Amino acid sequence: MIKYFSLTTIKKFALYLLCIIGLLFFCEYGIFYVVLSQCNWPSDRNMTSEQPVKVMFLADTHLLGTRKGHSLDKMIREWEMGCAFQTAIKFHKPELIFILGDLFDEGLWSSEKDFNSYVETFKYLFSVPSDIKLYAIVGNHDIGFHYSITPHLEKRFNKIFNTSPVELISRRNVHFVSINSMAMEMDGCFLCHAAKLKLNIISKRLKCSENNNKCSKTMMLDGNYSKPILLQHFPLYRKNDMECNEPDSAPFKEKEKPFREGWDCLRKDATEKSPPTRTVVSILQRTQGLNTTKIN
Repeated sequence: MIKYFSLTTIKKFALYLLCIIGLLFFCEYGIFYVVLSQCNWPSDRNMTSEQPVKVMFLADTHLLGTRKGHSLDKMIREWEMGCAFQTAIKFHKPELIFILGDLFDEGLWSSEKDFNSYVETFKYLFSVPSDIKLYAIVGNHDIGFHYSITPHLEKRFNKIFNTSPVELISRRNVHFVSINSMAMEMDGCFLCHAAKLKLNIISKRLKCSENNNKCSKTMMLDGNYSKPILLQHFPLYRKNDMECNEPDSAPFKEKEKPFREGWDCLRKDATEKSPPTRTVVSILQRTQGLNTTKIN
């Protein structure tokens, strides 16, 4: 049977199709420009630095692997993360970007082939121009919790992202200390021992720069002293989330749940006894989503 459609019917169908395509384009692409164009860096008025450091923080991207999730779900998540990130880069042009752990959802279980695929996806989604520096801090989903970390897993991540258990990163007299949370078990493990030694060196450099008449120039920071910012995947030790009162904080019952040391937060003894923790005053703890900030 052959059916004939009038010109009016064809025009209506074309209009509906265009509306659907336009709606999909806006919801899956244009919405990021609309939302992120409304964000701004804090005002420079109260800042003493001639040129503040613009920093973007991102955490828990949890790129899906081969074991969990559907391929369609994986594709949609990656598309939306990539669009949000690249739009933010275009609008706000940060100088430094820190990704605070759990880049991958299944990093600790990945074979070499799967891990390399993971890395390719990450570098594609979170590619940055040459004038922006991106630093990745390891999380438990990347190499495992303390008890399951092997030298191979740790070295594999560090080699790809050119990082180490503890690093000092400075930009125009703003100093960041990045820490592998899983290396803060204070039990002398292969990972913990090296991290503790590096922490002690950084702590000494910070103290020397704060009191520059007591140390040799080789121990001084590159630039003037300022109180450092601690960056890690786990929050420092706290009993629960009752102190968190942000607009998107967890419901009251969830906030009451006690934190497990070494799982939900850093161990109490590591928080209290680690030398740099007494020096650090601003802590960027594990968050969800994307935030931008400008640091004086």
